[in-house]
Amino acid sequence: IGSISGLLAAGPLSDWRGRKTVLVLGLTVITVINASVAALPPQSVAPEVLLVLRFLYGFGKDMQKPAGFILAVESCSINVRPRIVFGIQMVNALGYFFEALFTLTIMPHFGEASSDNFRLYCTIDGVLALTMLLSTRLLRESPSFLAVKGDAEACVEVLEDIAHINGQAAMRDVVVQMPPGSDQDSPRNLGDVAGVFRNLLVSHAGLVVMLGFMDSFHLFFRMGSSYLWKDLFQLLPSRQIPASMLNMISGMAPFLGIFISERMLWIGVRQIAMIVTALASISLACLTEPIVRMSSWSLLSCIMLVKLTYIPLATCIALIKAEVFPTEIRACAYSFISILAESAGMLGPVLVEVLKEDELASSWHRKQLNYYILIQMSSIMLCGLLTFIVPGRSGDGRQLRDFFENKVYAKRIRSDGCLRDLLEVQSTDSESEQPPVIR
Repeated sequence: IGSISGLLAAGPLSDWRGRKTVLVLGLTVITVINASVAALPPQSVAPEVLLVLRFLYGFGKDMQKPAGFILAVESCSINVRPRIVFGIQMVNALGYFFEALFTLTIMPHFGEASSDNFRLYCTIDGVLALTMLLSTRLLRESPSFLAVKGDAEACVEVLEDIAHINGQAAMRDVVVQMPPGSDQDSPRNLGDVAGVFRNLLVSHAGLVVMLGFMDSFHLFFRMGSSYLWKDLFQLLPSRQIPASMLNMISGMAPFLGIFISERMLWIGVRQIAMIVTALASISLACLTEPIVRMSSWSLLSCIMLVKLTYIPLATCIALIKAEVFPTEIRACAYSFISILAESAGMLGPVLVEVLKEDELASSWHRKQLNYYILIQMSSIMLCGLLTFIVPGRSGDGRQLRDFFENKVYAKRIRSDGCLRDLLEVQSTDSESEQPPVIR
């Protein structure tokens, strides 16, 4: 519920106040909540307090996700966007490895033993969040958002910073402000964002639903399978490799997956998505065999192959979601689709607890375990199918649109988030008489 609430707030706030503002707010919440959990008194804490802290943590965690991703997408030019986004996700994938490493050294029993030091774990998590929060001072607001907002001066400043970093000439001398009386002179508010959604066509709503199902199948698979791995590791014979060590080794798989996928971008984002969903399906099918689950190395190999697909698939889907809709409602549409996905994703862990007799890994029955793995396999297969049939070519670095409909003064309504995002102004007398202005 906290995650869904964070996404629900992130979309409108990002399209109203800006991507960077929401990113900073989300990281602040994560930092404060981790510090609060680490400072909990040693005696028993009321369950209500823990629920509130967990809600707020989920709120901050998912609030910053769409804002940060869209900020990256809108700050890249069309020809390098997929590679830069995959590169960012490559760094993000290292988090899986460090999370597993900290779990091995700080909470080897996955928090189920009194010797597990959850305070130190939360302290490290909070320090990392604080570091990211401080590093946001180096970021600038999205130039596409500033252009849609009508703040041409701030947009030019951001573009000049990008130009300077890339060794390009400054643009200030060739950019002028919007003409007086333009509908972009007034500040953008939540009513403007809501007004765009009221004018959406049925086909647009259908696209939101299709993307929602695609992301829902993906997140159900990802959250549900992640919840299963520790049980499978703990079901191994005790004489073999410790479960926490296997978990740490498998934590390297997402990084390897995004590293390999980045080298395959030449085949296209949707083709990559189809390949990784097929790989995950085959690996999950192998896990239905008890002989595979009873061997440390065969189990580890199958789980690593599944985890190999986590970040590449998530990145492909995120790129498709971000490029489908225009700047004026991009964050809202992205967040609403993610809300549908989060709602479906929560069913994965819930279904695990329903099929198990209790919280222990040993309570799994073979038949129920196989049923659950088959459900996961079906989910990822449907996700791959929907990824391939979504209309358009979003995801492969398409030119970003800024508006759904032409404005009064706008002849072109598109930009690609790069230094040459110029908008020709329409004139009633002669279009050629008007100089280009920045969008």
